[in-house]
Amino acid sequence: MTLAFLAVTLMSFLLMTSAFATLLLLPLVVSAFATLLLLELVASAFAALLLLALVTLAFVALLLLELVASAFAALLLLALVVSAFAALLLLALVVSAFAALLLLALVVSAFAALLLLALVTLAFVALLLLELVASAFAALLLLALIVSAFAALLLALVTSAFTALLEVLVAVTSADTGRLVTSIPNPSENNEIPITAQFLPHLYNL
Repeated sequence: MTLAFLAVTLMSFLLMTSAFATLLLLPLVVSAFATLLLLELVASAFAALLLLALVTLAFVALLLLELVASAFAALLLLALVVSAFAALLLLALVVSAFAALLLLALVVSAFAALLLLALVTLAFVALLLLELVASAFAALLLLALIVSAFAALLLALVTSAFTALLEVLVAVTSADTGRLVTSIPNPSENNEIPITAQFLPHLYNL
């Protein structure tokens, strides 16, 4: 009975020791389990934070991409506006050049018209001057004819007066010498021709 009691006592001691060890080990297991649970919670929180950071980065990237797209769209719109303004400016320059060419054509046309008018005026003045010259030439020709007629008349009057004077001189000379003026001279008697015969041969041919 003593051995059985000892065995039971030993078994009881072992059981109590095992239970005590189990009780001592249970807080460690609970602590480890709690540590693992806390570690899992920390890992989950870290994963959640990491996921949140990734989501935030993705959102920021999308926002930045949207800003870049907006800036690119703004730059594209600005380029379109600048292109439209350049096109309008070029169109204005073309219109200005066309207007300048049209104005130059009008000026050239006006200058040509003035030049043609000047040529017509010069031609008219030349014709008028030619007519005046022709009139002056005709007047001079008429004056020359009048002067010629007057000179001929004056010469005829002088000739008539000179002829009458010569006739008077011949008559006086004939009366003094007693000879007839109308007689034909005899060449055998006098070979000299009177001076009146040189001027009035018709008196000797009567």
